[in-house]
Amino acid sequence: RMSEVDLLYQIEQESLGAESLDDLLDRLNSKAMELVSAHAASTVLISQDRAELHFRAASGPKGSEVRTLRVPRGTGFAGWTCDHNEPLLVNDVPADPRHNRQVADNVGYFPQAILCVPIRGEDNVLGALELLDKTGSTSTFDQNDLKLASLIAGHMAKVIQLARAQEVRMQEGRLAAIGQMLSGVVHDLKTPMTIASGYAQLLPTVKTTEQ
Repeated sequence: RMSEVDLLYQIEQESLGAESLDDLLDRLNSKAMELVSAHAASTVLISQDRAELHFRAASGPKGSEVRTLRVPRGTGFAGWTCDHNEPLLVNDVPADPRHNRQVADNVGYFPQAILCVPIRGEDNVLGALELLDKTGSTSTFDQNDLKLASLIAGHMAKVIQLARAQEVRMQEGRLAAIGQMLSGVVHDLKTPMTIASGYAQLLPTVKTTEQ
């Protein structure tokens, strides 16, 4: 239990200096890779329309190439994890039919082992955290690695939901400001339009008088 508290403290500390959601995900992604002793890591989020998976953060070899990827929903291990809301621990990636070889070919990185856990929101799955290839004395992931990854994914879910809620509030604030501005414009136009309307109504009377 104390080790879990220490882990959560490290994760919180890593989050403090982040300037944006992408920066925060990068930091947590790198921390996950460090704590689980993985060779590479990526954070995959489901798009707003729930149709695509977007690799929002990537650490380790080929990280810059991975970050640009967008793939159809359900693709690869991350897609399976998101669709089934279950973690995956696969220590023989090439032999697993869920492996998306096209992504590996595109980025030039061919993992042998993968640990993938869902990032669970309050109402649905937000995405997945992938950890690739165990480093050190062992080449396989185990249940302790799965527990660590799940703790980090839980924190990711919280910060993603907070960031999205803040974005919604900001958008609502902008819409409210636009509404107030339009209301003011309409109010400012109302008086001269009323005067113009009055003059327009007087015109037939004026013509009749002149005749």
